[in-house]
Amino acid sequence: MPFWKRPVLPDHPEGELPMPDEVGEAVRDAIAAYNAGDFARCRAKIRDLRAAGPTAPDAAALRDLEARLRPDPALLGLAALCVLALVFLSLWSVAVSH
Repeated sequence: MPFWKRPVLPDHPEGELPMPDEVGEAVRDAIAAYNAGDFARCRAKIRDLRAAGPTAPDAAALRDLEARLRPDPALLGLAALCVLALVFLSLWSVAVSH
């Protein structure tokens, strides 16, 4: 493709969730918050919707959003290993220096 031609881009950028037709307006607000990168507002809207008792399509969309907002278990394990290495190095440096 020559450099002066525009590339053909998809309708939804990568990582952006499409808006389902069957969900309510409150779930659409939560998805819009997710797409905007405002994850705190998205979590708050999910919490409010869970308390109100969502319908079946809304509950499925909320489960999907919650799964996407959950931290990656591999990163949690890596963080735990880093903390353990820091504790080990700290104790080792104190033991060797005395």
